[in-house]
Amino acid sequence: MLTKMEKQSEGAKKQRISKLKSYMEKNWQGIVGDDDVVSLGAIEGQVFHHVARRMKRHGARWSKPGADALVRLIATRANHEPLRANTPSRSEMQAEVPVKTKPVNEAEIARRVEEAATWLEKHMPALVGPHADRPWVKYVLRELARVSATVA
Repeated sequence: MLTKMEKQSEGAKKQRISKLKSYMEKNWQGIVGDDDVVSLGAIEGQVFHHVARRMKRHGARWSKPGADALVRLIATRANHEPLRANTPSRSEMQAEVPVKTKPVNEAEIARRVEEAATWLEKHMPALVGPHADRPWVKYVLRELARVSATVA
């Protein structure tokens, strides 16, 4: 096709077609797809560009699990998918190791909550002092203290 166009053209247009034909002949191995390699096309370059930019920012170094997690986050955001917490990585799915957990001791949890509540009463006198009935204490500070107690 290029040979036919080259024969029909004249001047600068003929030179450009000749140059294109020469380029394609020299680089044909890179232009023609290898049957053994499956490619996603131009998108691979874009993905690589975005991932590489994020991975190199601020001289960061990444472990393999960290890099895997980061790429998963970037892909999730790019695909407009909801973020799923605790999604196992590929390596975690391949090597499922049973995790030994301690049995839950309800008495220990209750003791820790009580300790936290006692600590908060000592360190937050507004909860029990003369301003305990004020809205900012009743609705804000007390709620914050309650959340902290359950976290402890």
